[in-house]
Amino acid sequence: MLTVTVNGISAHVSDTGEGEPVVLLHSGAGEARDWRRFQSELPAGYRCAALDFYGCGRTPPWPGPAALTIDDQAHLVATLVRAIGAPVHLCGHSYGGAIALRLVVTQPELVRTLSLIEPQCYPLLREAGEDPLFEQHASGFHLFCSACEQGEPERGWRYFINYYSGDGFWDRLRPEVRASFLAASPIERWSVLFSNPTTIDDVRRVQVPTLVLYGESTTAPERRMCEIIADATPRATLGTVPAAGHMAPITHPREVAGRIARHIAMPLGAS
Repeated sequence: MLTVTVNGISAHVSDTGEGEPVVLLHSGAGEARDWRRFQSELPAGYRCAALDFYGCGRTPPWPGPAALTIDDQAHLVATLVRAIGAPVHLCGHSYGGAIALRLVVTQPELVRTLSLIEPQCYPLLREAGEDPLFEQHASGFHLFCSACEQGEPERGWRYFINYYSGDGFWDRLRPEVRASFLAASPIERWSVLFSNPTTIDDVRRVQVPTLVLYGESTTAPERRMCEIIADATPRATLGTVPAAGHMAPITHPREVAGRIARHIAMPLGAS
């Protein structure tokens, strides 16, 4: 089993298949195993390395003492990429998409192609003048924090899960799945997103071939973040996953894998 060690922490990596390396970065409330159905839909010829970020899945929490930053998570990804052998095809969903974009901005030589599925780059909304959409996420973050501070984490998780997956989704989850969410807190990871220093000018300098995907039924802030990033990135293609919401890699793995496989296979000189 492949592991990468940074700051004395050994991060778990699910390493499967053979061929061109594809690094997969999960959402803020997820873990590496969330990519299993996606991986099964990819054609042969790819080695998939799905990373557990600090404090997720089987990777221990960030050791501190300073607060975790997006660059700390990006450094963890960079260490994995170098262990595999750069450059790689990099694919990130949600929280993982923001980190994938940050890695390309800071270390573009490590990435051959970039695939972003609803990357949560909240500060770009504010920079683009989309304050109401930014505040929609900020208020959700404060609601979750308040619920946890008041000893009511289930209230926070119900809001979080229903926001992204639809009203009533939390109550339809199996008890053991709800218990796994309640055993963790995404507050540290959520804070990382709000302190992300990536700017629109940074994105304009990205020269890596980029695919940006959003679900047809996703929320307005997620859709707008995708549009901002795709508009700014010189070699980007913006695409929609029909009938999907924010969790498209899990709910629509065949469609997402097909789009990304075509993007990866495209000649690097193509736009």
